[in-house]
Amino acid sequence: MQIYYFTSAILDLTQAHSNAIVEMVNAFTNENCSVTLYGLTTNKHLSQINSVLNNKVIKRIKILKEQTGWVKKKLNTITTYLQILLWLISIKHLENDLIFVRGDKAAVCVLLMKSLSFGKIRYIVELHNYEFGKKKPLLDSIQKKILNGSLLAITISEYTKDGWVKNGVSSEKVLVIPSGVNINAFNNITGSRVDLRRELGIEETKRVVTYAGKIGKHRGIEEIAFIAQKNPEIQFYLIGNVEMCLNKYNKISNMGFLGYKPKEELLRYLICSDILLAPYSNEISTAKHMSPLKLMEYMASVTPILIADLPRIRDIVSEEEVTFFDANNPHDLEKKLIWINNNPDIANLKANKSAEKVKRYSWECRVKSILDNIQ
Repeated sequence: MQIYYFTSAILDLTQAHSNAIVEMVNAFTNENCSVTLYGLTTNKHLSQINSVLNNKVIKRIKILKEQTGWVKKKLNTITTYLQILLWLISIKHLENDLIFVRGDKAAVCVLLMKSLSFGKIRYIVELHNYEFGKKKPLLDSIQKKILNGSLLAITISEYTKDGWVKNGVSSEKVLVIPSGVNINAFNNITGSRVDLRRELGIEETKRVVTYAGKIGKHRGIEEIAFIAQKNPEIQFYLIGNVEMCLNKYNKISNMGFLGYKPKEELLRYLICSDILLAPYSNEISTAKHMSPLKLMEYMASVTPILIADLPRIRDIVSEEEVTFFDANNPHDLEKKLIWINNNPDIANLKANKSAEKVKRYSWECRVKSILDNIQ
């Protein structure tokens, strides 16, 4: 099967969504699909993306750089729509192939192509956070047409599906599949935790707590700083866009700001940590829809997980696999962290159960589920 994968998101492998797209493309090709990826990117990131897309093709939609502010934003939007449309028009025999769409702009372009009768277009659309009633009625109407016109509409939570169905989207069209994880990437890392710590320059006996992911509002960084100051004997590492908080917290001696790390090195940090933190706020914009890639990677690392107690998180894991704390409560976060430190056997048992459970969420399983539902 030939798949044309269109995304209107900017492809940058330091971002979780870009890694998810690349992993999906690779998983489709592992199922004997031929995939061409069309995406927004820059010269800086293009070679990195191509290096992990073995034998795949990426068509780059350029981003205008010479404009700034409001003008740049509007020109980039118009340019994105036009280039996606031109790519779609240039593809021959679309009626025999499959278009996979991720992102609003790309989905609108596919709907327009279908409405203009450019052949019979078969497409799958994946949207994660779209909630009817939050935007203008016209946008809701367009979105409903996009979802109902697809072979399959993919989202990552039952909450999102329920909202779509209540607003006129066919239940039979919607497939709920959580985010995925590359299990093989973890299996390919060799050496004991002691060996990995030595390679990374981490003391063998030091208690290490790691947060890896986006750093910003409602991500629990203030809570991490709070417990770091109260537990100076523990080393806390932040991996991600640390420039967002470096000036505010760089005087806390046991907080290490590591910045972005290449994927393999990131996984090594996850494996050799004692605890992995996911202190989401219940005010995070995606709280009702989320299926965090971070959680899947944490689970695959076989490291104890301390995570905020949110409904969408409980859709994936239970107290059998992780330790929950009350979201937005740094005192409960510290209490549960101390509990894990004092109960390593129970925490490690949970971690092993978590690693076993996450196997059902591999990218390969995700793609097989999609293909099974369109055949």
